[in-house]
Amino acid sequence: MGTQTWGIRTHLYNAGGAIQHFKIALSEVSLAGDIAYLIFVDDHDVSSPTAESYFSNVRIYEQ
Repeated sequence: MGTQTWGIRTHLYNAGGAIQHFKIALSEVSLAGDIAYLIFVDDHDVSSPTAESYFSNVRIYEQ
């Protein structure tokens, strides 16, 4: 979990080094207008960061 207290904080990593899965319905987050980009961020707030992120099976679809 990061140190920031701002932003959309409904999907936070808390699996302690294991793989964690997320399903995010964009209709449930406060967004306005069309979505042009999807961005993934790895933020390790320490002086010597060692964090790694792996993304797989990313799917974007309408139900």
